[in-house]
Amino acid sequence: MIYTSQIYDTLLTAIRKDKRGLSFSPDDFNNIIVQVNQRIFRLNYAGFESSKLSMDEMDSFKKVNVPINLDTNGIGILPSDYYHLVGDPYYMHPTFGRRRVDLITSLEHGQREMDYLTKASITYPTTFMAYGATSEDMSLYVTPTTCTPIYIDYLRKVTTPFLDYYVDTNLNIIYMAEGATVAIPLGSTSRSGVSGMANVVSLTKNFEWHEHDIPQIINLLLGTVGIALPDEGLVQIAEADEPKIERG
Repeated sequence: MIYTSQIYDTLLTAIRKDKRGLSFSPDDFNNIIVQVNQRIFRLNYAGFESSKLSMDEMDSFKKVNVPINLDTNGIGILPSDYYHLVGDPYYMHPTFGRRRVDLITSLEHGQREMDYLTKASITYPTTFMAYGATSEDMSLYVTPTTCTPIYIDYLRKVTTPFLDYYVDTNLNIIYMAEGATVAIPLGSTSRSGVSGMANVVSLTKNFEWHEHDIPQIINLLLGTVGIALPDEGLVQIAEADEPKIERG
């Protein structure tokens, strides 16, 4: 884990070295960190399980043996934090034990179901992916519908970092720790506009990456705000961590 405040302070240090003397507020930081964090996730996802290093990098995002209950139509809604399926789902047959649920396309599903020899059964079930009741609910459509629950391994979405704070009477920005309930001092104002002598639940979310990812995070942040990094060594370290598919 990397503290969001640590990244922000490091970013400010780099920016202050810039000859233009630009400043960068926490709100500016929160606005751009979304796309930077997602890009780092995509960089690591591009090489997912291609090496032990990539496995270590993404291990905290993998969830295994997650049960998905099906409705009477054989539809199971995927978890809200779902990003990508890892391997095929499986089903525990009462007699034969673990059975793979063959992941196919919806077109292939239609073709298979028209042929007695290829249509799904409780020992050889199939599934395809589509949206469920709403456009936000990605679902698995399983045949036969009685194969419930099925189990999946998947990569979850990355949490978006956020830096929450309040401003004290001297106009200093005071960071609020993740998960903390902070008593805003008299005369101070929280980021959300709450005045002093009140408790505020911090919305801070720290980075889910590792310490060795800091150079890459800083480099991408600076690139996003259009500032050239003075330390060329830091640039080289960050670029070395990027898969070739991204550097093209």
